[in-house]
Amino acid sequence: MIDKDDLIDALALKPFGQKGWIRNREACPYCGKPDKWGILIEGNSKIFHCFRCGEKTSLFNYLKKIGRVDLCESDYKVSKNNLLKSVENEEPIVNENEVIELPFGLKPLTNDAYLNSRGFTQEHYAEFEPSYTDSPLEENLNNYIVFKLKQGESIVGWLARSRYTKEWHKQNLRESKKKGIPPMLRYRNSENGFVKIVGGVNFIGNETKIVIVVEGLFDKINVDKLLDLRKGDVVACVFTFGKKISGDQANILLSLEIETLILLYDGDAMEQSKEASITLGKKFKVLVAKIEDKTLDPGDMDITQLSKALGGATDPMNFYLNNIEGIS
Repeated sequence: MIDKDDLIDALALKPFGQKGWIRNREACPYCGKPDKWGILIEGNSKIFHCFRCGEKTSLFNYLKKIGRVDLCESDYKVSKNNLLKSVENEEPIVNENEVIELPFGLKPLTNDAYLNSRGFTQEHYAEFEPSYTDSPLEENLNNYIVFKLKQGESIVGWLARSRYTKEWHKQNLRESKKKGIPPMLRYRNSENGFVKIVGGVNFIGNETKIVIVVEGLFDKINVDKLLDLRKGDVVACVFTFGKKISGDQANILLSLEIETLILLYDGDAMEQSKEASITLGKKFKVLVAKIEDKTLDPGDMDITQLSKALGGATDPMNFYLNNIEGIS
């Protein structure tokens, strides 16, 4: 651990500004400029940030940069998301993919009106741990909800979703194009990519035989709500972060001894559904559900629409033949 009092004494750090920042008069070790950097110690999170060059890293990495690793009291370092790494070899202790740095200063959401209106249950809160941050270091995540993505007990990624509506983002995109500035993104994600992650995989249990595959988190939430699905049920719903499924994602599902997969991609994802069914059909019994309304996705469906789509699910060959242009 890094003791705050020892750190302040050893580096002659003094408070500045608000929110608990501390610094000294030395130059930033990354850009060489003085007076524009700071250290913030908040709970178990300890970070260094230079407001001039933009460098943002763990306090351990800063101490390593200035040659003061001796200020660490034991044989581990703390990254921005409090994941522990060995000082000697810097290999992560957990997480089969890679160390995932969560946004700084996350605060939990436990009874959020918007999430509740979308169908979030206590199981969803426990699994995805929705949170927000108002840290000055994460200004690009203002008004976003951050969801943790897990495989087993390990955090393998995070997904942030704007609280603004689709219509707001469409208008923002038009205005941004006129002004020549970047638009506000509807989603922001961890940098590791999602091709090796199946969202909601922990909802699959030993008794699960049928898995419904959708594109996004809120598609899953709505399917869970409409079908009253719970962790470990015979039927589960997972998401693939888009209209395609990778070989790694297929292998994750294969390892869980599932009998049947039902693809339930958005109404505008006809070609992608065909491709995914071919990929998955080599390893599973696959059914493909067609959403007739191309403007509709599973996150917006009611029980009648969902029942119709699932009830009409067919094998990939029939799905393909029934959806070739010109064949009725």
